[in-house]
Amino acid sequence: MVRNTPARLIATLLATMLAAGSACADQREDFLAGKTRSCPRCDLSGQNFKRRDLANADLTGANLKDANFHDARLTNARLGGADLNGANLNKANLSRADLRDAKLHEAMLYAANLDGANLAGADLTEAMMGTARMTRTDLGRAILRNVDLRKGRLAETNLAGADMSGIALDFAMLRGAQLDGASLVEARLLGAELTDVSSSFAMEEIKYTTALPLGEA
Repeated sequence: MVRNTPARLIATLLATMLAAGSACADQREDFLAGKTRSCPRCDLSGQNFKRRDLANADLTGANLKDANFHDARLTNARLGGADLNGANLNKANLSRADLRDAKLHEAMLYAANLDGANLAGADLTEAMMGTARMTRTDLGRAILRNVDLRKGRLAETNLAGADMSGIALDFAMLRGAQLDGASLVEARLLGAELTDVSSSFAMEEIKYTTALPLGEA
């Protein structure tokens, strides 16, 4: 019978750790080479995925800081908890993507398609999102401080409990949006369409954050 001495146990543990590290490295290389679309918790920071087809990709918890996803296809992608701070997602198709609790501080999402995506609890502080499409998107409890969403389309979007302090929504379309419990301190809504926003929201708070009185936009 072989005895499990401390030295043997340590050697076994080290071998297991090395094998796991090698597997992660192989998965990362396969993802970069386009051989797989699954790379959860991989470090892909700064990588270039411009115009790449990553539909249904699993990048849960991945480090994607400063990565380039310009015009990439990320429909139904799993990006929950991913670090996308400073990432370029301009014109990317993220429709129906899972971005719950993702970090998108200062990310670029100009003209991105986020229709039906789940961004509940995501941090989009100071993100650039002009003309982005977010129809029926879930932004419940999301942080949208100082976000530029001018001319964005947010029809029937869930913004309940979201922090929208200082957000720019000039000429945005928010028809039927749910704003219950959202914070709009110092928000800009010049020319925004606010038809049928959730009735339980304090409309007077919206009125006094706009550059024009409500109804004159």
